[in-house]
Amino acid sequence: MKKVVIVTGASRGIGKAIASRLVAEDYAVIGFYHSKPVQIEGVDMKKVDVTDEAEIKNAIDDVVKTYGQIDVLVNNAGINVPASIQDCTLDNWNNIMRTDATSVFLMCKYSLPYLKPNEAVIVNISSRMGSPEYANPRFLPYGSAKAVVNNLTAMLSKDLKPKGIRVNAVIPAHTETDLLSGVYSDDERQVMKDKGTLGVPEDVAGLVMKVVNDPKMNGELVFDDRVFL
Repeated sequence: MKKVVIVTGASRGIGKAIASRLVAEDYAVIGFYHSKPVQIEGVDMKKVDVTDEAEIKNAIDDVVKTYGQIDVLVNNAGINVPASIQDCTLDNWNNIMRTDATSVFLMCKYSLPYLKPNEAVIVNISSRMGSPEYANPRFLPYGSAKAVVNNLTAMLSKDLKPKGIRVNAVIPAHTETDLLSGVYSDDERQVMKDKGTLGVPEDVAGLVMKVVNDPKMNGELVFDDRVFL
């Protein structure tokens, strides 16, 4: 029987690469997406608003009815709108917090009853901007949301350790996606390429598999090495 994994934000970029890699690794993959429907070979795609508590609960219940359990949860859904404290509106703040942080809380909360004890893994896709040493005032709401994700990861790893459920976060390098293109200029992305700090979504998928496959890894922020360049 295949292990079952849910990937949020699976229709594009990093989420799509993670979902495809998990299919290649012989997982039964369910991809949650929000807006544009996309067909990914081997992935059961479901439209779910991960900022809506009722939708999340119902979607997870439907997954379990079909597949019986959840072995891996990958919380990848996220948005980023550059804003400093001066120009960040409350709507902007709330929207990013709901999508990037609250969704992780809700997905973990409602998946927990179905996560297989002593085997299940939660992987949260976070960001360097969630760490104080990489704080960037240009991305106030995004960095704040990712700080929540990092701390939530640490607390859940301790809370769920007695159940044998591991919780870790992956910190990618800058990754060439439409999300990145929307917040950095062509010149800024070229500088990243020249420095060797710009990755591709498949790199993040590789880090996710590293976390999933290492039974000793729990409560860690797993950085792509290029973050430190």
